[in-house]
Amino acid sequence: MSYQRNNYKIKYAVIPVYNYFCNIQLDVRAYVVGKCYLCGETKRYTEQGTSETEYDVVFEWNPNNSTDNNVPIYKPTTKEVTNSTKVSKIFDTPAECQEYADLLNETLIKAAKLAGGQKAIEIKKETEIAKQHYKNEVTFLK
Repeated sequence: MSYQRNNYKIKYAVIPVYNYFCNIQLDVRAYVVGKCYLCGETKRYTEQGTSETEYDVVFEWNPNNSTDNNVPIYKPTTKEVTNSTKVSKIFDTPAECQEYADLLNETLIKAAKLAGGQKAIEIKKETEIAKQHYKNEVTFLK
């Protein structure tokens, strides 16, 4: 297990990158890998007898909001992290997370092909741009 100086476990999760128009969040244009702090998890049981786990994470970097605080903010009175994001899957390595992000990106491209060829080409380009931008940001953060 990886730990950072703040003692939260380091994990990886997929971040959806959104299109925006006049500060209004539109559709997802790509999925990228995000390094994050694992702050908590909640397990819920369904009527079918299965369980679903939801994780509270704080991403070190968020492509949708460059002003995000990059460390967990803990509120002692409520004993919770106030700037966390909920995700349904976390991974131990960036490679595992990248496989899942690639799968989600392929799903986006397939859906766009059904909508029309030009849209699929645009999404494929956006996916590559977002992945390259993420790699540049991560290099910068190290």
